[in-house]
Amino acid sequence: MVRNCAVCSGTEREILHTQEFYLPEGHPLGAGYDVVACEECGFVFADTMVNQAAYDLFYAKRSKYEDSRTSTGFGLADWDWRRLRDVADAVAFEVDGKNARILDLGCANGGLLAAFKSKGFSDLTGVDPSEACAAATREIHNIEAVAASLYSLPDLGFFDIITLSHVLEHLEDLKGAAQNFSRLLRPGGMIYIEVPDASRYSEFLIAPFQDFNTEHINHFSHKSLRRLMSTVGLVPFLEGSKTIESTKNVPYPALFGFYQAGSAKPEGRDDALVGQIRLYIEGSQGLLQRMDQTIAAAIAKNRHDNGVRVW
Repeated sequence: MVRNCAVCSGTEREILHTQEFYLPEGHPLGAGYDVVACEECGFVFADTMVNQAAYDLFYAKRSKYEDSRTSTGFGLADWDWRRLRDVADAVAFEVDGKNARILDLGCANGGLLAAFKSKGFSDLTGVDPSEACAAATREIHNIEAVAASLYSLPDLGFFDIITLSHVLEHLEDLKGAAQNFSRLLRPGGMIYIEVPDASRYSEFLIAPFQDFNTEHINHFSHKSLRRLMSTVGLVPFLEGSKTIESTKNVPYPALFGFYQAGSAKPEGRDDALVGQIRLYIEGSQGLLQRMDQTIAAAIAKNRHDNGVRVW
């Protein structure tokens, strides 16, 4: 195994699927990886050879989130704004007053921070690896933002609320990130985390293996996210599942948790997640086979209609 388990640091794994990519020459995220399950805790992740420094450079220099026309996280499209507004609503419900200091890590173009601003919060800060994203947050939304990696954060002080919305699935070094952002939390503060819900991938299957891509290298359930956060002394006081739109009219499964300092009970192995990922792989294989059959039938019909013998 190239990459130890990102949640428990286990070194034994079971290969569930091998994913290959056809990428432009020189693409920094590699041409494929094994999707594996940790034998110790059951977390499912990409056993990628790409290190965190390479991912940091990719998101700093090649981030698709810089393009406000196509990316999520800006809030320009109605469907994207609804997602961001719903997160701000949920967080605001747990806060007493509007004076809380809020930090959004992986802020992209500042859409979530703008949603908080629309609800009356004013002490807002964003961090994103991309300087273009940080600049957009400052210039368009008039909200403070800095370009930085989670692994080289500047001195930002401490915060009452920290949000990471669809960030952790992108990180090679999860435990290092959790150690860094948990240090920024004030006593009594809370962290909101939202990630794709890997336990429901099979219910939202549109394209074969769509969730095994170059950027999403961690596949969470509530149990695995809970176990990760327990390594830095944080426990959930509220958890839930939701369906969001990944693009217009395209539903996507997500899960979320509100975390605060506390003592966690030991988590057992997450066998349920492994089982759900197997269903997703089987469903993807079946969908791919049906697509191949449809294409083969269309080719055969075209040849027949044009008088070409089909062997």
